[in-house]
Amino acid sequence: MDFTKILKRSLAITLRYRALWLFGFLLALAGGGGRGFNPGGGSSSSGGVGSGGGPSGPYVGGPQWSDISRAWPIILAILIAVLVFIALLIITLSILQALARTAIIGMVDEIEKTEQTSVRSGFRILWSRQGLRLFLMELLTTIAWIIVAPTMIITALLPLVLIATGNVVLIVAGVLAAVILFLVAIAILTVAGIAFSMLMEIARRECVLGDKGVLESLRGGIITLRYYLADVGVIWLLMTGISLGWSILLIPAGIAFVILGLFIGGLPALVAFALSRSWIPAAVIGAPLFLIAIIVPFTFVEGVFLVFQSSVWTLTYREIRAREIAATHDGSPPVSPEAEPGPA
Repeated sequence: MDFTKILKRSLAITLRYRALWLFGFLLALAGGGGRGFNPGGGSSSSGGVGSGGGPSGPYVGGPQWSDISRAWPIILAILIAVLVFIALLIITLSILQALARTAIIGMVDEIEKTEQTSVRSGFRILWSRQGLRLFLMELLTTIAWIIVAPTMIITALLPLVLIATGNVVLIVAGVLAAVILFLVAIAILTVAGIAFSMLMEIARRECVLGDKGVLESLRGGIITLRYYLADVGVIWLLMTGISLGWSILLIPAGIAFVILGLFIGGLPALVAFALSRSWIPAAVIGAPLFLIAIIVPFTFVEGVFLVFQSSVWTLTYREIRAREIAATHDGSPPVSPEAEPGPA
């Protein structure tokens, strides 16, 4: 397999066919790249500790237990509403991600066949049964990971229950066993994660380009990995290295976007503060402009890279299938999900 040719062709497709950029933007917006702005968890400050010599009793002016007990239905309703909103947001983004992937994969395949594509063609590919199947496949595999990974971690940490015995020997043995099992579980999950990422790149294209069902696409991906592991592994290593380099390049780009956001959002905020003499209208006007000025260009740039990344995998898949067709025409037994060699 000519890996250099695949990378060059993918870059040419990404730069030439700008209709792909819209769907790359949607994919990046839905979190399809595994990267993005991820603000860290908050810092917490303790109140009442170290203040020195204060009264230990409840603050007289503070909320009483009767007030809290009357307010708990409202608090519970707010929590449920927040959870429902988060669940709906995750489902919406997952659907958008699967549909955007479907459009990009189909459009790149269309480019290779006809040397042209369009936004209309992308939406036609997007609203197809392949998009629904891809979403179902992503959903099922995600649920499987959510079940398997925590189960392995919890199982590895089970020897820690020996701490409850109070026996020093058992405690040391339990801690050592838990540490060893935890490291083994992490190693297994890491290797499985790498294999799974390669499998999904092939299975997605089995689903979209091969027009196969969920289980059939996964089976086809497994068989392809079995016989073309070296080629797929090299592409995975190349794309991992390129993704790492791209992440490093995004650091100065992110700084530039922040400066741009401060300029776009800061000037209107200063004007609003000067007119109102209040930080509230300044924040209401400046904060959304600041966030938009950062998120939109970052998402666009990330989306263009995701188009390139998807193109590489689509061309790799096409190359593998072309090799199988050539082998069939040459009279040698093909190696494909449809023609797996039987036992000798």
